[in-house]
Amino acid sequence: MVDRSGDLRHARVDLRLRGGELVLLLVVRAVLLRLRDVGVELVLHGDQLGLAGVELRLAGREADGAILNWLAPYDVAQCLDAVDNPAADVVARIFVCPTEDTEYARSIGRMLISTYLTVPAYAAFHDWLGRDKVLAPMHEAWARGDRAAAGAAIPEDVVDDLVLHGSPEQCQAQVQAYADAGVRTPVIALLPTPQMADPATGLDIIRRLGRSS
Repeated sequence: MVDRSGDLRHARVDLRLRGGELVLLLVVRAVLLRLRDVGVELVLHGDQLGLAGVELRLAGREADGAILNWLAPYDVAQCLDAVDNPAADVVARIFVCPTEDTEYARSIGRMLISTYLTVPAYAAFHDWLGRDKVLAPMHEAWARGDRAAAGAAIPEDVVDDLVLHGSPEQCQAQVQAYADAGVRTPVIALLPTPQMADPATGLDIIRRLGRSS
């Protein structure tokens, strides 16, 4: 079922349920897989393959789809152009902090962004998306070991673009923007808020996130 060229010693296979169907996820490092007769999604993240144009093109050509991570709705078009396959199942993991406490949401956002986007593969992805200059101060602070300064150096608009926040209804509308841009399967990465400490309130927030506007 799989023709391979390269060394598969660094490959990891995950099996997950999505929509009642078992999905095979292959996470590989520096490996080109030619996949036939199996439904496969290449998970392109971390230091496995990275998330840049050539890897997205590989996903569009060789797999059933691509899973995107850490991007804004207006970044989707560039990624779809790279995938270059209208039939591909393009999935996006979207960070959502459903609270109207803007400072709280941005605080979490700065911590997550400075932690993730300083990883070389994510840094390269955002360079490719055109954020190299606006994120340069964050990288410089991180490189000298000043984690607080790295978070503070992230522009507010970048935080707001990459970590959605607001009321559940406002967040739902922002998630819809990804679908409108061409993401076939939006996946919400739900971030905790103080209000969600109460189980009933947390359940209500989740329900409201799923409602169409």
